[in-house]
Amino acid sequence: MGRSKEEGSRRRSVTFSRTAAKGYEKLPKHVRSACTELLRSVSSDEAQGYKPRGDLKGLRSLRLGRGHRIVYRQTETEIQVIDVGPRGDIYKR
Repeated sequence: MGRSKEEGSRRRSVTFSRTAAKGYEKLPKHVRSACTELLRSVSSDEAQGYKPRGDLKGLRSLRLGRGHRIVYRQTETEIQVIDVGPRGDIYKR
C-alpha cells in the first residue's frame, strides 16, 4: 500500500545542534538565507544531498553554494542539522 499524497507532503521539523547553530550564525547573510531555503526544501521532501562515508555514515550532506556544506540526519519526523560551515572544515569536525 502506498502513501497518500497528503502523507508524503508532511513537513518535518528542523532542529539545530549547538555546533550547527553557531556555524549558522557565522555564515554571511546571503548564505544564511540560502541555508534556510534549502532546509525548508529538505523538510518537506525526501532526502537530498549525498551520503558521506566513514565517521559520517548515516548522515547526509548538502552543498550550500561553492564553499559551505550542511550536514544533517533525517528521520520520519525531523531534520537534525549536525553542522553547518566551510566545505574544507565541515568533515573534519
